[in-house]
Amino acid sequence: MGYKVPLVAAVALNAATDGYFPLMNCQCSVNFTDEGSAETPFFEAGVLTNLFVTVWANASAGSTTVYLRKNGVNGNMSISIGAGLTGRFFDNTNTDTVSNGDVACTFVDKTGTTQIGLIGAYYETNSGVIVQKIGVSGSSNSASGTNYVGFIGGTDTVGDNNSATTPRISVAGTIKNFHAYSNANTRTNTTNIRTRLNGANGNCQVTFPASTTGLLTNSGSSDTLSISDNLNLVRVTNTGSGTFTLRHIGFEIHYPANEMNIFSADIGVVSFSATTARYAIPSGSYAARSSSGESDLRMYGSGIFSDMYINASANAATAAAVIHLFKNSATTSLTASFAIATAGTISDTSNTVSFANSDSFNYRYLKSTGSGATSIRWFSLKVTYDVVLPPVDDTAITWMKRRRRL
Repeated sequence: MGYKVPLVAAVALNAATDGYFPLMNCQCSVNFTDEGSAETPFFEAGVLTNLFVTVWANASAGSTTVYLRKNGVNGNMSISIGAGLTGRFFDNTNTDTVSNGDVACTFVDKTGTTQIGLIGAYYETNSGVIVQKIGVSGSSNSASGTNYVGFIGGTDTVGDNNSATTPRISVAGTIKNFHAYSNANTRTNTTNIRTRLNGANGNCQVTFPASTTGLLTNSGSSDTLSISDNLNLVRVTNTGSGTFTLRHIGFEIHYPANEMNIFSADIGVVSFSATTARYAIPSGSYAARSSSGESDLRMYGSGIFSDMYINASANAATAAAVIHLFKNSATTSLTASFAIATAGTISDTSNTVSFANSDSFNYRYLKSTGSGATSIRWFSLKVTYDVVLPPVDDTAITWMKRRRRL
């Protein structure tokens, strides 16, 4: 076993209906009422732990129950939330295993209107390899043509090979186990979805035949992801007629050592404008929340945060806007500032911040005076876990002690 990687579906709408959410780092601004749209395929055997949910608003007259779902049935992990309660909730006792070919998601069984801010679990592979499950989620219809989308967050259209719409890659890895889901398809021709790296087609792709829906996977192709690459996705609906509905695209980044990136994005931008602190969820997607606890993400294990990048598409702020990595409700040395009326990408690649088991963090935006909004697209952060040593072989130690006595 190795490192617990968060799988966060972030920022949902208020809804009274029950909802399913993907088990990968993405946006969850659509309350999926069909389980297939949220089912996320797993390819590496491992264990899912620490089911969590943050409730932003709760008008339910009765209890709300959150389940980990595997292969269409309830798993071992669940959370019960009392009527009207908000805040962060966890199941830190139960676990669920996954094997190659399993699909999993989360499910919220509601008794009234409830707003889920972020929801997910943690994934630890049996092999010890860090596997970041990542993608885009929403409901997007397309006819004939080509559309480019980001690689994390929602299904917003982006420009191809555009560093402004690509969260910064600061850890190299391998992209593999590509998948996509369509719940409706009346196209009379094929629809192709694939990776794009630095303006060129990647190797990872799936192709939906005419009128075909459901989950398609490709576990045989891979792409090498290098530091500073521009990564995005492309959907090509070929000539013909009809409409293709996309619900999610996902893939994995496999990291060779004890490092990974955490990304959070809303390419459609979120406006941060208040003169009091606002807080953003650090993985999947985010909103400008007024309470730190509403955006906190817990880490398991220990290690170091570094290489923080933030991009804004526009900035009308009349005072400097400061971004801090915010850990355990306090500012840290990882910080970067948008100068007055200046947009683009800012970063802090000099400072590092340590984290311990169960520490929580998010991003804090503060413009303490003035007016105007900063339109933020994405955040990127490097995580370096402390190396997990293999368990000691007591048999070998006993054998060595016996050898010494001979």
